[in-house]
Amino acid sequence: MLSCREATRLLSASLDTPLPRLQRLRLSLHVLACAACRRFQEQLQQLQDIGVAFSERIDDGPADMRLSEEARARMLRAIEDEPESGTS
Repeated sequence: MLSCREATRLLSASLDTPLPRLQRLRLSLHVLACAACRRFQEQLQQLQDIGVAFSERIDDGPADMRLSEEARARMLRAIEDEPESGTS
């Protein structure tokens, strides 16, 4: 069975990319058996839902609350240029 550390890493990763079938199965079994990881999964889902709701509403806000296209482009470049952190 997965450790909680590995399960939380996979839960986070699964928000960005689909997991291979075997990892999904192992993760599902772990989450079924582990209340703490189940709670973590629920919290991640809530954060994702909040982020989506916020991003949908931010463009409808007042003009002075929106990022300029230039600022958005700078932020995207900074994110893309950031090296991926290694896993330990």
